[in-house]
Amino acid sequence: MKITIDIPEYIKGDGVEYIWNEKGELSIKCEDNYALISGNTEGLKLLGEQLIYLSTSDKFSHVHFDEVLAEIQGGKINGELIIEKL
Repeated sequence: MKITIDIPEYIKGDGVEYIWNEKGELSIKCEDNYALISGNTEGLKLLGEQLIYLSTSDKFSHVHFDEVLAEIQGGKINGELIIEKL
C-alpha cells in the first residue's frame, strides 16, 4: 500500500498548522496509569499525518493536540494529549 500525504509548510508567526477534517473523530481518555486514544479510520489517519508533520519540522517541538480536538470537535477532552518530539 502506498499513501501520499501533503505536509503543510511551517510559517513563522502562524504557529503549528493542525491537520484535520470533518470526517475525523478522535477521543482521549486519561486515567491514573494509561491514556486511551480512540478514533475512526479517518481520525487515526489524520493523527498519523500530524505526527509526520511534527517529526519532519525543526521549527517546533510539541503539539497540544487535545486543544485542537476540543476546538474542532466542539467538546471537552478528558485529559491532555501533548505530543513532543525528542
